[in-house]
Amino acid sequence: MSDNLTTALEGLESWAFRAGQVGRRLLKEHPELAAAEAMPMAFWNSAKLGLTDGSLGSVEIDRWAAALGIELTHKFTLAAHPTPDHVGFDHLRGER
Repeated sequence: MSDNLTTALEGLESWAFRAGQVGRRLLKEHPELAAAEAMPMAFWNSAKLGLTDGSLGSVEIDRWAAALGIELTHKFTLAAHPTPDHVGFDHLRGER
């Protein structure tokens, strides 16, 4: 049992360290990302570093994606109760 736990912990540490390295590189190459909200997640076999900025418009998001070499997917979800001011949500997702 302890060998499995040790292996899992080492994997978690390795992936979390790598996600941290990627985040620091992004900050070094794109210091304006410092204003983005970061959502780091680490698992025994992978890690993710999500960056979001709700103040960005679609033009800025497309520009950021191009600068980081990320291809975005767009998904529109209709609101449950649409109004003239709020029809739905535009979800943009990209991974690298």
